[in-house]
Amino acid sequence: MIHLRLCFIGFGHAGQALARLLLNQKESLARRHRCRFSVTAVATRSRGGLVDADGIDLERVLENIRSRNRFSTQDNSLSSLTPTEMIRTVPADVVVEMTPLNISTGEPALTHIQTALSAGRHVITLNKGPIARAYRKLRDLAESSGKRLLFEGTVMDGFPVFNLVRETLPGCRILGFRGVLNSTTNFILCEMEQGKSFSEALAEARRMGIAEADPDQDLDGWDAAAKTAALINVLMDSSTTPEKVDREGIRRLDTEDLEKAGREGKTVKLVCEARRTDDGIQARVAPVPLVLSDPLARTEGASSTLTLFTDLMGPVTLTEENPGISQTAYAVLSDLLTLVRHIY
Repeated sequence: MIHLRLCFIGFGHAGQALARLLLNQKESLARRHRCRFSVTAVATRSRGGLVDADGIDLERVLENIRSRNRFSTQDNSLSSLTPTEMIRTVPADVVVEMTPLNISTGEPALTHIQTALSAGRHVITLNKGPIARAYRKLRDLAESSGKRLLFEGTVMDGFPVFNLVRETLPGCRILGFRGVLNSTTNFILCEMEQGKSFSEALAEARRMGIAEADPDQDLDGWDAAAKTAALINVLMDSSTTPEKVDREGIRRLDTEDLEKAGREGKTVKLVCEARRTDDGIQARVAPVPLVLSDPLARTEGASSTLTLFTDLMGPVTLTEENPGISQTAYAVLSDLLTLVRHIY
């Protein structure tokens, strides 16, 4: 039986969903994969931190987290350690980095990942910022440390984009890609096609929990640019950042633009794309009218679609339909099982 100790850096919606997933799948993981996981540390931005080398009681944490502003002082595992101190000192095999995205710097996730790899921990991250800004540096650090850096949840939630290329397309070279990868903007555009105004569609996205309270990164194309940069860095072995991706968001669009596209037999999507050229890799994020036969045109609601262009297999198209937070949590579990299969 393989036992991996986990350090959670961040415990928002994704972290809590992951905790529930680990609890619900505990028996199945032991029976089918001969592994078990314990959480020895949890660091949060607003509630404080917990540390217990014998394993934190996740059921108790989840039961109480809705009614507490901070972890209780009656909890013996209460800790005043900062996240970086936890990463360095707490007994853990894997650091699971789940802090909020900072597109402009990648921090604090970037420092957390560097600290963990330098301390001899494997790292799983849901944060696309470090992958979009410093993937080569982190990859090289992981290799020199003899540890793994896994990040399946950074693009398309739990859909195995990176695992697909790494594990099932051996020998293929990625020549480029096109995708609809931002759920918020795609939902808004679909609602506007049904006649809602931009503001009405955005309000509906907020009501359903698809859009953040501050959706600027989505609406202005920054989230899509970060995903584009991450895909370029990993799948096309390049080194770019979100700022180097030509970017246009959806704010300028109105219902007339979508009606005009509809009359022409087209639909408008915020498309992320990159391709190899003689001058290097060209990348763009922009709203594009697509003919209805285009695989990307059939992306509805909060779904995502990605087409990879390969030299040996031709185009390969992946679609994830209306993912939720449970799919994001699954991405971490899939990375944990990758560690179990290939390392232990």
